[in-house]
Amino acid sequence: MQSKVIFLSILEEMLLSNKRLMRKAEKENISAIIDYIQQNFNKQLTAIDVANYFNIERRKLTYLFEKQMGMTPNEYLTNLRIQKSGLLLRTSNLSIAEIAERVGYSDYFYFSRMFKKMTSSSPSDFRKHMKDENNDASY
Repeated sequence: MQSKVIFLSILEEMLLSNKRLMRKAEKENISAIIDYIQQNFNKQLTAIDVANYFNIERRKLTYLFEKQMGMTPNEYLTNLRIQKSGLLLRTSNLSIAEIAERVGYSDYFYFSRMFKKMTSSSPSDFRKHMKDENNDASY
């Protein structure tokens, strides 16, 4: 009886340890995936591309990513692209089409729609508003 209790206790500890290792591996994978997205956001990148790069099924990637990050890889990629484009709109004189291309959008109109959806402002209105704020701050 005593040996059975010890055996079950060891088995339980092994299972818990394995579960902790799997969670740690998932977090490390997500960290690597985030790094990859951040380094390649300006390319024609999709969740399928990311999944293929990491040799993982797209649905599993999406599940693990959303579980860790609270958003899908596509949502993360879109947020990152819009954030980067906002920075370029504030700090450069690049055309909106050039900015769209630099952050990974080949379709200027799609970029504009996504930017407006995420910021409630068109890219040109956003740029104008940022320039107006900077001019007001200089007085």
